[in-house]
Amino acid sequence: MITGYISEFGEVIVPIDIFDQRGRLRRVEAIVDTGLDYFMALPARLVQSLGNGLDR
Repeated sequence: MITGYISEFGEVIVPIDIFDQRGRLRRVEAIVDTGLDYFMALPARLVQSLGNGLDR
């Protein structure tokens, strides 16, 4: 079961685990998209901190 919370703006927030380019696990908070479009959007700063995987 996933446990999250409701933000002050009424958004459902849940923790998700993602891996950076070195395989390190990172836990971030995600807003649940009730539109269910099968995509995940990440803030640019988070993407940069994960690395792009192109330097392997």
